Amino acid sequence: RKNTICISYKQMETGRTSKVWIIMANLETWRKKIYGMALLKIDEETVDRVAAELNGESREILWYLWQKGHATIDELAAVVAAPTHMDILLKIRKIINPTAERIIGSPILAFEKSKIDCETGEKILFSWWLAGRERPGERREETLVDILDEGDHIDVVMELLGVQEEDILLKMGKDKLTISANTLNKKY
Repeated sequence: RKNTICISYKQMETGRTSKVWIIMANLETWRKKIYGMALLKIDEETVDRVAAELNGESREILWYLWQKGHATIDELAAVVAAPTHMDILLKIRKIINPTAERIIGSPILAFEKSKIDCETGEKILFSWWLAGRERPGERREETLVDILDEGDHIDVVMELLGVQEEDILLKMGKDKLTISANTLNKKY
């Protein structure tokens, strides 16, 4: 027997569901990683359950990340006045994540070299993130748009994460309004 994983996905063009089977080593590692990225949902109650099992400094780190969503190792070291970065890494790898795995079946903290903060649209480099926490705008593939007919005019309200007002381009045709913007992270 080979270790395999099946990933189902919906094709954007056709809307059909497809599957791909992948043979791989370290299946359990990948299963946890995929669960943490796609299926794990962390809410305040879950953080509270994990935090209840942690020591004081580890609990402070977890609650800090719950409040902020992400933090650099320097920020985390400052939160608990840790003398070195290794102290923080050991707390995450030996205390916080193993406790979370025991309670919720997956690590609760994840390191990302580069990730977009969905609240600000800012690209965050080399930071620790709370895994599985849905933020406003996260997991949404389309831009939110409201079109309001006000009688003498039409209001168009759009959410363009990470876009500055000066980067928005408007084109008006006879029967068509085109709104576009280019950012480093996403094209609208």
